[in-house]
Amino acid sequence: MPRLSSGVCGQRISTPLNNPFTMRKSRSVPALPPISPDNVGQLKPLLTHKRGWITQIAWSPNGSQLAVSHVEGIHVYTVRLDESNTPEIGAWYPYIGHTEPVRAVDFNRDGTRLASAGDDGTVRIWSTATRETEQVFEPGVGPIHTVAFSPDGRYVGFAGGDHAVRVYGVGTNPERVTLIGHTEGIEAVVFYPLGHVVASGGWDLTVRLWLWELEHRDRMKLFTRHEARVDTIAFSPDGTKMASASRTGDVQLWNLVDNERVGVYQVAEQKAVDEVVFSPDGKLLVAATRDMTLGWWDLSSDRPFAEGPFVKLEGHRKPIISLAFHPHGTLLATAGGDHTLKIWGVRE
Repeated sequence: MPRLSSGVCGQRISTPLNNPFTMRKSRSVPALPPISPDNVGQLKPLLTHKRGWITQIAWSPNGSQLAVSHVEGIHVYTVRLDESNTPEIGAWYPYIGHTEPVRAVDFNRDGTRLASAGDDGTVRIWSTATRETEQVFEPGVGPIHTVAFSPDGRYVGFAGGDHAVRVYGVGTNPERVTLIGHTEGIEAVVFYPLGHVVASGGWDLTVRLWLWELEHRDRMKLFTRHEARVDTIAFSPDGTKMASASRTGDVQLWNLVDNERVGVYQVAEQKAVDEVVFSPDGKLLVAATRDMTLGWWDLSSDRPFAEGPFVKLEGHRKPIISLAFHPHGTLLATAGGDHTLKIWGVRE
């Protein structure tokens, strides 16, 4: 992620803030068709919302809320569809606690907690019912760049500039593991969806896989190497694939069943890739590149990965920084350096 200047995190507000969108006759999001290889070319931004410099976005597991981290803190939005199948934001809530820009957010599997990481050197665990901080982890290593919940929600993994991945128990879970292996700062931490494995990547150009249970904390595999800093890693929902990408735009896709690299795609002019994500059904891989486009791969086709995306979409005036699929696959949220949040969908 780009380095951020400090922001003002505001004052505590206990009620939702109003905005120009009405909520009359609205309903839950899944009425739109799922985004698929057959209709992705028809994808359009259905909502655009100004928010300032956004660092990461994350949907709640039921898809009713969208968490946004930015230079001034965290806001969680309620999102619904109106009568014409247009997404609308009904209210947003600030989560007050960080004292410097917030880099990352992630919901646990049932949406009862939100984790956040910031330049103030803290990881916070929030109750989404009360919007109050339940726990604060402060390892004393400077800014924290990335945070993620484990699939079972019992742990949170995070990392920053001190070369270590930390996996801490949440709530009453007292376990804490520090994973040492990277030789420079870390930008990405993500959990494998089916087990106790965490992937990390960063400034030493590597992606590493860790078996992080307490009795196996020393098991680490240097999985692959990129041409520049690794900013993003993603696992497919079924755990059979892993994608990663770097600051100079090399996108790698791996088959984890056979531990074979499917292919490498190089973005034109070595434009950086800020995030890669899989669709909830695993059929699509999307990359946000610094050429201000969304590149889409159809992973269910026979098209060689190295040939690049089969569809490219434009929508932001500056580079796209973060992506998040709605859990039902019906919407894609994007955040750009143009200080806008967009929600994309296909209208039938």
